[in-house]
Amino acid sequence: MKKFILFFSLISLLAFSPKNSFSGEDLTKLLPAEMKSSGFQTPYKYTIYDDRSLYDYLDGGAPFYIDRGFSKLISEEYSKGGDSIIVDIYMMKDEKNAADLFKALKKKELKPLKLGKEGQESENQIEFIQNKYFVRITAFKTDQKTKDTLKIFGVIVSKKIADSASKTKKK
Repeated sequence: MKKFILFFSLISLLAFSPKNSFSGEDLTKLLPAEMKSSGFQTPYKYTIYDDRSLYDYLDGGAPFYIDRGFSKLISEEYSKGGDSIIVDIYMMKDEKNAADLFKALKKKELKPLKLGKEGQESENQIEFIQNKYFVRITAFKTDQKTKDTLKIFGVIVSKKIADSASKTKKK
């Protein structure tokens, strides 16, 4: 009986842990792990947020995303030397929700970015939508090298989203 209770306790912990609370989709496959081969480290393990734990990450901003069809978020930091880059991949309920979120966040003064279906870039951040994903990649520096690195991260994530979509269609 004790083994039975322990087993279900462990299952409950795994099922409701923020890192494992996504339903069926392995969001970790969308992270740009390839950047580790160019010297980037991941000082902290990625975190996956759902609509309950998103408040821990976005504080007062969570309802804005939830109201627009937010489903899950995976976030991971990459660092190299003094550079730090945060990759946030928001999985929305569907493509329309991702487009609606991007439209709500789009700023006319930002430069368009040819990545995914639609994107934009600022001094230290790129954002784009692709399929049901909204991607935000943020750096803390604003030099040209950092901007170029943000785009490399974005290209890798975009390719992984495309690859994931093509694998899903084949099933």
